[in-house]
Amino acid sequence: MDGWMHMEISLVGRSPRCRTTSAAAAAAYDARCELVDSRTGRRYDYRRVHPHEELVADLGVALPEHAPSAWHDRQALWDAVERSERGGRAAVARRVEVALPRELTREQQRELARGIQRYFVAQGMVCDACVHDALDGSNPHVHLLMPLRPCDANGFLPKSKNVYLVRDADGEERWMDAKVLAAANAEMPGRWEKIYRWRGSDEELTPTEAKRRGLAKKKSKTPVQKTEYLVSWNDKGKAEVWRRDIAELENDALATAGRPERVDHRSYARQGREVLPTEHEGPCVTWAERRGAAWDRAHGRRPHARTAKRMRNRRVRQRNRRYAYLLRRLVRLLELYEEQRQREVDDILGVEAPRGSYRPRYGPRRAPARQRGHGGLGL
Repeated sequence: MDGWMHMEISLVGRSPRCRTTSAAAAAAYDARCELVDSRTGRRYDYRRVHPHEELVADLGVALPEHAPSAWHDRQALWDAVERSERGGRAAVARRVEVALPRELTREQQRELARGIQRYFVAQGMVCDACVHDALDGSNPHVHLLMPLRPCDANGFLPKSKNVYLVRDADGEERWMDAKVLAAANAEMPGRWEKIYRWRGSDEELTPTEAKRRGLAKKKSKTPVQKTEYLVSWNDKGKAEVWRRDIAELENDALATAGRPERVDHRSYARQGREVLPTEHEGPCVTWAERRGAAWDRAHGRRPHARTAKRMRNRRVRQRNRRYAYLLRRLVRLLELYEEQRQREVDDILGVEAPRGSYRPRYGPRRAPARQRGHGGLGL
């Protein structure tokens, strides 16, 4: 595993765009256990043996210091998560899948997975983690499932809050949420007013300023506001930070194990490597290819790719191998050229001209006089 890293981040939610619509289903699949979705009453049982993958380690639910201890039970945790989200299209959890280096032993892979789990818990998240691997040991990876909301000792907190742009009589502007605004006006009544957009004016004014200008109707009853998230977990830039930090954890684990391999979270283009990336095939393509390969073997045929994604990946790998071979040949030719050039330079500079000769030892020689048309007189 040299220079390659796989980390997939997805959402578990009730929207049709989410691949997994139940947090209980995702947790039951990861832990190979039975859980009930308290919202729908549906039971998810993944205790049966998986045909191609096994549960290597159940790391359990890790909690930050301020979380309720009852959430160590998976059923209690994901029941609380489902109750905290009321929207019909709400996102309820974040799912992270990280590939583990195959060069590590089973115990080293488990310790690395625990380190990744502790990394997310240190940021205040509740993290449910399990380690999986293919039956042949070719695909070790860790599944991490985390609620989107922060929490305290009483349960989950809101994800965000609305803050309003307010202005006083002197023209000073501030952003305040509803509680802060109420406290400020209780201390000094009427000082701060929310700002609105008014018909007949392109300016954003408070009700007092609009009254002075004779404006009576608002464009909208909603004041000027913005959404302020209580945590930064949902920022798009966090994915790059997580990939970088987890790559460092994997490199530290490889170095501790005495392995020379290293991983890089950046793409091939950002690394400056002329290598085409392959596409992640996923369980559906893998299942179709395995079924097709079994049919080919049963009928005495050579297995071949059946899906377009597998065909593209094979062509990409073939192209990358050809490019790597040509690049090695080119580097070797340049080395040979440099060795030959240096050898000739050393030969030229290392040979002295014959004593008493005015002609250079190397270089084009003049033809004899008899061949230059002077009758052999040497003139």
